[in-house]
Amino acid sequence: MLYTKICEMLSIKYPIISAGMGYISRAELVATVSEAGGLGVIGAFGLSSEELLNEVKQVKNLTDKPFGVDVVFPEVGDRLSSLTEEKIRSIGGDKPLSELVWNILNYIPHILNQQLDIAVEEKVPVVISGLGNPANFIPRARAYGIKVGALIGTVKQAQRLEQVGVDFIIAQGYDAGGHTGRIGTMSLVPQVVSAVNVPVLAAGGIGDGRGIVAALALGAEGVVMGTRFVATIEAAGHERYKERVTHSTESDWVITRSYTGKTIRTARNRWTEEWANKEDEALPFPLQFIKAGERTIPGGWVGGDIEYGLCPAGQIAGMIDEVKSAKEVIRDIVDEAEKILHELTL
Repeated sequence: MLYTKICEMLSIKYPIISAGMGYISRAELVATVSEAGGLGVIGAFGLSSEELLNEVKQVKNLTDKPFGVDVVFPEVGDRLSSLTEEKIRSIGGDKPLSELVWNILNYIPHILNQQLDIAVEEKVPVVISGLGNPANFIPRARAYGIKVGALIGTVKQAQRLEQVGVDFIIAQGYDAGGHTGRIGTMSLVPQVVSAVNVPVLAAGGIGDGRGIVAALALGAEGVVMGTRFVATIEAAGHERYKERVTHSTESDWVITRSYTGKTIRTARNRWTEEWANKEDEALPFPLQFIKAGERTIPGGWVGGDIEYGLCPAGQIAGMIDEVKSAKEVIRDIVDEAEKILHELTL
């Protein structure tokens, strides 16, 4: 009953895709989601090429089902390539930057192409652009049979990416965790569906069977879920981060530029309160990583510092009260969605 066009396109059983969350969506979570009938997606952001290759190989050892890799195509190479140690110190002071922060700063100019090479060489079925325009990669993807999806936050972005040849669009609403835009999911999804001809997936504020049914009613062919998969046994996040998600309300999450320079939804904590009245001091993405330093990476999601660290999650966290297996999450969501769909047709 839940089989849609995106299922046929990606060769999956259910129209459920796990968001490619950096440092969270690693091999165990990805393989579990794919084995359960969805599409698991590795979050490549911040990984070295060797680390990504290792994750891809681990997924293949755990499942023979399709999976994807989420990469970032931001147009900030010039900004990063001009960075010098003196410039970095002028932004961040004398505090040491963690190895993970350095990985972020080096990611865009040095690692992206290597990650795409791995996706091609390892025959990864799906590549998703979590940020930016994958136009330059699409001809290569076509040649190797790779499906390309792209995350957007406005109708214009969706139309632009359809024109460059993406196979499907992920319309992510303001409700979402992590980097997010200004338009709510319920408003964004139907407008994008009406504006493009490729399949559209809904993201942002979706975490149960009711959310999937609502997305289908809006014209989407499926959903992408992040926060619900954060609170799973297989997710690579810190246990305190998972507890923060499961012990919160929908209003415990705020939008801030204080961690990365881009608007990101994260847990309200001492850091976000300190920055509440000085958001205009945040540097452009990704230079704010330097100013925030270890507050961002490893922060709360990786390092467990929930008082000051980054803990990205969406407003749907308010209804998540248990950490369970990703397999169980998908089973429960599918059962609930199919029950609702059956009742609606009576």
